Amino acid sequence: MKMKRKNRNVAWLLFGAVMLFLSLSTVGLSDTAGPSSPPARTITEGEGGDVARMTDIHDIKPLERIGYPFNYTRIIFWCVVAVILSALIVAAIRWFRKRARKGKCAPPPLPPHELAFQQLRALAAMKDPGCRDFYFDLSGILRGYLQGRYGLDALEMTTEELLPKISQLKLDRNLERGIKDFLNWSDPVKFAGITAERDKMKSDLAFAERFVRQSMPVEDDALTHKANSP
Repeated sequence: MKMKRKNRNVAWLLFGAVMLFLSLSTVGLSDTAGPSSPPARTITEGEGGDVARMTDIHDIKPLERIGYPFNYTRIIFWCVVAVILSALIVAAIRWFRKRARKGKCAPPPLPPHELAFQQLRALAAMKDPGCRDFYFDLSGILRGYLQGRYGLDALEMTTEELLPKISQLKLDRNLERGIKDFLNWSDPVKFAGITAERDKMKSDLAFAERFVRQSMPVEDDALTHKANSP
């Protein structure tokens, strides 16, 4: 509310300054009747004897203004310009402030492994998740991690499309075999109605945490161990 009132005050201040400038610049502008014609010269007797020949010579009539008075048209034009400029200035101020506020408030994106750890903790904290929903969530977490960590389009690929891409990642052999087994196992649970025991769900969750931890960048792994050490 304070920000809106401040923007409104700035707009009126700018508008008042522009109007004051225009008022000062238009002082003294008024319609004039043009240059006054010189007084007619009276020719008296004795100033030449050719009076009759000079009676047909007249002064040129001054120009007359046609249409609206020039000063009013100019004032109206500059008032419209002032209103438009004031609106543009207020819009620009709001845009820059909104952009600056957005830049300050937006946190940097989390690294893929940190995001995966957060999601895995949230999944582990769920009470009695359904088997099908559990594997949908767990598979989505691992696919999202593969996409963020290795640049694979894992969230859009089928398992058949993803498995050859995993073979090209040069993972540890146990990790590679484990992630492939998990993907092959989770598909029937998600789409064919196969159920899994609670112990199997816990072991798959533990594997997902181990997979992320062992495949995360080495520098981040060292920093994580350093931050967790007493």
